[in-house]
Amino acid sequence: LKLERLTVPTLDKNNFIVQTVMDARARIFTEMDVEPLPAVFHKLYKDVKPELLSAIPLLAREKPIGLLLVDNINSQKKIEERDIRAISAFTNQAGMAIGNARLFELEKSFAEELEKQVEIAKKKLEQTQAQLINQERLAALGQMSAIVSHEIRNPMASIKACTQRIQKKIINDEQGTKYINYIITRFQGEK
Repeated sequence: LKLERLTVPTLDKNNFIVQTVMDARARIFTEMDVEPLPAVFHKLYKDVKPELLSAIPLLAREKPIGLLLVDNINSQKKIEERDIRAISAFTNQAGMAIGNARLFELEKSFAEELEKQVEIAKKKLEQTQAQLINQERLAALGQMSAIVSHEIRNPMASIKACTQRIQKKIINDEQGTKYINYIITRFQGEK
């Protein structure tokens, strides 16, 4: 029978497995355990005798992350405290390794997410920079058109003023008056 990825409800505080995890310390199964084992273990340990089964928590930074069940059902040799100490050395190393692996995965996922966020920010910055450059070009074009317009209006204002003076001077010249009036009407639309 293969036991892996089992879920044991933590509601039953008297349960041997739950107590081991909640207390975060190794336990040897004794006659004193009220509820010997969770139902998922009954097939494997249906006739277990006291002190042939032990549970050792896997700890990562002093918090339980798993559990190791050890039994001597085949040899019928009682599990003693020195056995627990020897196995605890292994479970301590295994717990640290699992904890470090989880931290590594967390750091890796954080780094990947950070990289994605940096790329998004970089794209937004590039877009904003492109918009700023475009706005600067439009502003420069607007300034240039204002300067060109001003440079064109100045001579035209002079021409208009001169034409109006000429109009007042030439009263009897019908052909000249016609041309002068044409020029003046063209300037009426310009301001």
